[in-house]
Amino acid sequence: MGGLIVTATYENLRRGLYNLAKTFERLERRRGSLHHQLFWAPDPSRLLPADSWQRFIEKNQGRGICQQPDWEEWLVFPDGMQCSRYLGRGDKSILDDFIRAAAVGGQMLETLQDIQSEGGMPSDATLEFLSRHQSNGQGIPGTSYDWLAELHSTASRCYSSSLCEYSYNWMLPYERPGADPCDIAMEMSEGPLAYPLHPLTQTLLGDVRRASAEVIKQWLDLEEAEDPFEQIGGLSVFLPSTDWQSEAETMEEVGEKPMIPAMPHWDDSTRRLTFGGQLIKDFKQNSPNQVAILRAFQEEGWPPKIYDPLPPIPGIVSTRRLSDTILALNKSHKINDVLRFHGDGTGQGITWAHCPSSLIS
Repeated sequence: MGGLIVTATYENLRRGLYNLAKTFERLERRRGSLHHQLFWAPDPSRLLPADSWQRFIEKNQGRGICQQPDWEEWLVFPDGMQCSRYLGRGDKSILDDFIRAAAVGGQMLETLQDIQSEGGMPSDATLEFLSRHQSNGQGIPGTSYDWLAELHSTASRCYSSSLCEYSYNWMLPYERPGADPCDIAMEMSEGPLAYPLHPLTQTLLGDVRRASAEVIKQWLDLEEAEDPFEQIGGLSVFLPSTDWQSEAETMEEVGEKPMIPAMPHWDDSTRRLTFGGQLIKDFKQNSPNQVAILRAFQEEGWPPKIYDPLPPIPGIVSTRRLSDTILALNKSHKINDVLRFHGDGTGQGITWAHCPSSLIS
């Protein structure tokens, strides 16, 4: 029976990833455009200090762009091996929306890796998780960097109209005779000498939100996934269905009820929170902070954790506001000891848990 529960957990995460793909699609339709470039340190055996990346960023602000964006944002990965460059049109809040969704995706991949380490993955599934990043000093969740690493890893192997990238050494084709290469490259120092190196650059040829939705469909092997123009080797992430429904029906035939874990459900139209078909909380008053958190959980498929979806407000301490909102979420339940919300200990995340003492059929 333990294997059956693990299978259900695996399928719940597949469903959560599918819901996340729909979230990425909604984010793209909402407004603006968002493109992404990933830069790799020239020497993979050597971590680059922050000041090396900063000098490179200062030299290359606004360079290598065919169409001028409204804004660009550079973010160095916490391990110093990679650097992100976002190019956007429209309000810059689209970047915050994407990072939150990408962090949820990275969290799901981490959970799948834990299942894999416990032997709970199907035999034909693949999960080559590149690394686990910690949050950086700017409050960016580490799991959002994990998401980008896996996204580009798949894009380098699978080419379709929505998932395609161009890899090259940064600005190397644009050098001119007599030009100082240090004006456009990364300056490396060794003893008294300084020499230029051109980082490997992976540029997504489309909106990063659309690519994120498509990469999930490729991982899940869905019929709605685009047919790749070309595929080089196997995917770094491949999460096929275990045909859970057939297994559940087989168990019912022999008279044993399958242990499919219940999931919370938030209905935005009725403003009701349910769990396993039972009403947990019915909102009669305007509670925008609680509703925003429940809506975020629902849109992302109820992953184990989400990051604070509440926008920052001048004069408001975000960590205190989140703590107060979590306390409010746990009050006025129609049925006690069924569903609880908790902080993740960082002041930036929210988790949920089904109380094991409760009986949900």
